[in-house]
Amino acid sequence: LKPSSCAVLFSRSAMAALPGAIPYKLNGMCPGTTAVAMPASAAPPAPHAATQPQQWLLFERSLEALRALQTEMMLGSALAASGLLLVAVGVVWGVCAIVQAHPYLLCIMSGCALLFASLLMRPDGLITVLPSGVQDLLLNRTIFDFLYDDTGMQNFVRVWGRYLALASLGGLTPGDIRVLTAGIDHDFTDAVFRRTFLWWLPPPVRAVLMPSAAQQAQRPSQEVARLLQAANAGVGSIGLPASLGGPELTPQRIAVLLKEKEQARSIAITQPDLVAAVTNVLGLRAVALRVGDSFLQQAHGLLTAAFACCSVSAAVLGVPSVREFFLRGVARGLALCSAKVPWVGDSRASLVAARVARTLAVLGALSAGATLAVAAASKRVAAMREDLSTPTPPDAASAAETPEAASSLEAGDGRDSRHFADGVSPASESTTASE
Repeated sequence: LKPSSCAVLFSRSAMAALPGAIPYKLNGMCPGTTAVAMPASAAPPAPHAATQPQQWLLFERSLEALRALQTEMMLGSALAASGLLLVAVGVVWGVCAIVQAHPYLLCIMSGCALLFASLLMRPDGLITVLPSGVQDLLLNRTIFDFLYDDTGMQNFVRVWGRYLALASLGGLTPGDIRVLTAGIDHDFTDAVFRRTFLWWLPPPVRAVLMPSAAQQAQRPSQEVARLLQAANAGVGSIGLPASLGGPELTPQRIAVLLKEKEQARSIAITQPDLVAAVTNVLGLRAVALRVGDSFLQQAHGLLTAAFACCSVSAAVLGVPSVREFFLRGVARGLALCSAKVPWVGDSRASLVAARVARTLAVLGALSAGATLAVAAASKRVAAMREDLSTPTPPDAASAAETPEAASSLEAGDGRDSRHFADGVSPASESTTASE
């Protein structure tokens, strides 16, 4: 842009109309125009103002001109109203196009509007048609209840924790089962233990899955008969729940069911134990037994020494004459060493020594018991190490797979022994016979 064109676009009158007649942000004024008087206190223009490109100068002055027009003519309000009008026309146009392309949407929206209007016109309010849980939430609950009230979780954990105990603990008696299931809904317990997943399905789904009544009345195939028998037999030997015609569920029947399931699980697990395999491969058991044997031996020695020290100390301090002699020796030793600690007196020292003697006697008894326990554990670990290091004897079946083979082998051994006793080997006898 030339300076003359810039001067034409922005006349002096326009520049004077600007509030405060402050210089432009970039370089203060356009080249070729009369400089506006600046106050003496005003800061000089920035040193980089002269290096700004001309397009930024034009943009800033255009922005100032538009703001001046907004001050005089309120052009921004007119532009905002026009924009809102165009947006509304576009939205209406789009909705009309969608409705023309999909006329069924008009019926759907009209039906939703009518339903909402019917709900608004209910005299007793909309809350009466809401579920009881939502009514309780709106009428009786607060934000604090979400932090404090955990009754649902407590009930869930207490109920299913009992069933988890029944599944985890082994060897439960009917009395134990009666205690664990006390207070729980009996019908719910019966359904948990004996209701198969087929009977949890809705009746239409069961009707689709199972054979029809006419097929059941006829002579069904072997596969269909097996499925019908499995559906009507229920779980194990206790059958279906009482609500489906089965016997009453008792703790004795639950104990029988748990034993049957434990046996079935033991039979179904056919693969060898992983822990034993990993232990044998890595040699962890041998290392653990060796470390345990060494630790127990050291502990046995320490406990034996502790038992001896405590017993001797308790015996020394327990006898009054010996105790007095020991206390006098301690007092004289402190006096000879010029100890700064004052002597507490004979009576007080005697009382303290008696208490120490009783404490040492108790510790000696505990050390004796611990010594016996450690000795027994050490013998047990030593026996386990011996069993681990002893090689497994060969199987007798490798020598003789059947009793007949074993008897023939014994007979052959007897015959060979007789031949060797006569000085003739079986090979030479066979050679002579062939000749």
